[in-house]
Amino acid sequence: MKNKVEDVVQLLDEGASVNVLSEVNDSPLLMSLAQMDFTDPTSSMDDRIFELISKKSHSEQIINAVTIRKINFPLFAAVATGNPNIVKKILSMNDKINIDLRGGLDWITPLYYVLGLINQVKNRHAGVEYFNRHITEENIHRLQPMYAGFENRKEIVRQESLSSRENKIFKIVYEIMMERYPKNPSKLRQIARILINNGANVNKAHSINGMNYTPLMLAAENDEVNLFKLMIEHGGDWRKVYVLPLGINSKKKTINCLDIAEYFKAQNVIEYIKDTLQHPNNQFI
Repeated sequence: MKNKVEDVVQLLDEGASVNVLSEVNDSPLLMSLAQMDFTDPTSSMDDRIFELISKKSHSEQIINAVTIRKINFPLFAAVATGNPNIVKKILSMNDKINIDLRGGLDWITPLYYVLGLINQVKNRHAGVEYFNRHITEENIHRLQPMYAGFENRKEIVRQESLSSRENKIFKIVYEIMMERYPKNPSKLRQIARILINNGANVNKAHSINGMNYTPLMLAAENDEVNLFKLMIEHGGDWRKVYVLPLGINSKKKTINCLDIAEYFKAQNVIEYIKDTLQHPNNQFI
């Protein structure tokens, strides 16, 4: 956790095992990945310990261990590095890796996670403004880990009754976090392709805000047409629907990928579905 590389070298040289778990299911592998998490403003962005740890053989138990504390696991953490080579390395470590294991606040798969990160990078400057417009307990819950060292972290996230100094702190921490984010989502898209090509379930339902959303639906929402096409080639069901929660005023009660694309004005996905997938001679109909 303290990124003491020399100590790790010494311990490994003396035969320390990497196949161990803490009482909350942290492993040396997971902790080394956490050092490269671009979504965490406190990470060192240092890959040296991972390079040391990843040379060792890792058991099925370690590679699929989910932490109790942060609901994290090695493949999920690898996605958060934004590095396709690290994701490939984790996938190669054990042939019994569960590619659709769930983690994070929303209990999502690595594929769903990376699609969400792609959207964050595409809309990197909208973060504070979005949360200002949508001050909900859930969004406060999501942002609080960024400000774990501050006494008034709830107030900081809400930006309620803050002094000018606290407002400056809020903006500086957010800017630091954004500086770590990739400048464009190309490597994240590559990670998504790696996961899809390695068998990630593109139709797996995730309960998001009362809706059973799939990775394919999220790609449609974000107009990620090339990833959407690849998912279709890997069995993606664009006709799969979720049922709108009670209380939402809508003529349609079941929503598929085309409905989602039209709602979010995802023009590329709309054209692909209408011109290709709805065509009577197309194999994907």
